[in-house]
Amino acid sequence: MLDVPAASDRVRLMLSLLVSSLLDPLGYAVVDVIVNGLDVVPNFVIPSGAPQDLVFSIPARFLVLGMNTVRIRNREEARSALWLYRARMDGAGASGDMRHPAEPPAATPVAFVFRTERRETDSTVWRPAPPLVLHLERNGSTPPADLSWRSGDGAETSIVMQPAMASFLGFQRAPDGSPTEYRGVLERSSAFGPVGAGTDAAHRFRTEERRDGEWRPAAELRLLIDDGGAPVERVTWSDQAGGSGWVSLAFSGERPVADDEEAVRPVAVTASGDCAIAVNLLDDSAGDWLSRYADGAWVQFALKRPAAVRYYALVSAADAPDRDPRDWTLKGSHDGRHWATLDRRSREVFADRHQRRGFTVASGTGAEYAHYRLEITRTAGAPYLQLSRLSLFTGVPTPPAEGFTGFLRNPGEPPHGFRGTSSVAEDQNRLVGPVRTAR
Repeated sequence: MLDVPAASDRVRLMLSLLVSSLLDPLGYAVVDVIVNGLDVVPNFVIPSGAPQDLVFSIPARFLVLGMNTVRIRNREEARSALWLYRARMDGAGASGDMRHPAEPPAATPVAFVFRTERRETDSTVWRPAPPLVLHLERNGSTPPADLSWRSGDGAETSIVMQPAMASFLGFQRAPDGSPTEYRGVLERSSAFGPVGAGTDAAHRFRTEERRDGEWRPAAELRLLIDDGGAPVERVTWSDQAGGSGWVSLAFSGERPVADDEEAVRPVAVTASGDCAIAVNLLDDSAGDWLSRYADGAWVQFALKRPAAVRYYALVSAADAPDRDPRDWTLKGSHDGRHWATLDRRSREVFADRHQRRGFTVASGTGAEYAHYRLEITRTAGAPYLQLSRLSLFTGVPTPPAEGFTGFLRNPGEPPHGFRGTSSVAEDQNRLVGPVRTAR
């Protein structure tokens, strides 16, 4: 809404927007600009491609004294999604950001969800990997052209985006230094918000840029990189306009792993090998679960009532690191006979004894199952598998990032300092809420 004085004979409406070309390179939006319920600019076609700024002149006959209402509508015949980053109006005596009474001034930011695969350097087989959820934006900036990040466990990833962010190709280095090829295809886009990407790895920061020796307020930075592994600590990127940046996240302490008091409570345990020993996985005071590996080991939990497990934690055994699990699959079932794959891991490493590692379930469907099964398909080298603890959770703990330090380089400019602090309270920064207990 806009307050227009009597002296105004017209105003300018300025839109910063992007019409997506992800699903259709020849897509387009069909926009109606509606002022006070009247079609001022009907059926305006905007082609897909790079972000663009549009300016419309709104004649005085469409305006009223005082508050005016402006709507931007993408019509049903459009062949692509319209992302509105900013809307502003000014003119003779009138100036201001456009506001809708019940909506923010810009469209909901979008996170991209990629279906991914990995391939070991000495193999020809691509194997499924956890989805990659990605969002990086500051003040309507152009999408990234390449992106690299380092996770808290020492894993490193670098990717290069294909045109329109439809896919990417890159590599990953596991915490133990072993490399794999890494690729992904865009599967869907999701809102960067409470019911969107389904991940707690999202951050929003108030930022400052250092120019001429002084720190000055700058645009908000929204950052989300979730590859199913440990939380991201450092990010570098180049965007499609030629800019680049580097940020190192600062955390408020040890990043949380969900406490077992919040874990799902199984009522029955079955496993390969000795089921009585497998019960030890539920009790920290008991011994480890030890099973002969042979062609694979598995443990299966039955719950009192169905629950949607979104996160799980494994604790390595007290000794024999070559018995640690390295590759595994988590599955869910309604009846204990027909199984759906929920999460698949490979080349995982436990660096210490009794090390607790948490994993976000990759499927993200939210389906509730009465039975869960962990199938270990490879150990760290021994013919036996040994594990101290396995816990299932219905929520995901949030890494408490407080801020970041780094630098930016805009196209045609030298680099300059860049820093930020969290712009939302911790409970607002959670996308799925606290870890909840299912009993």
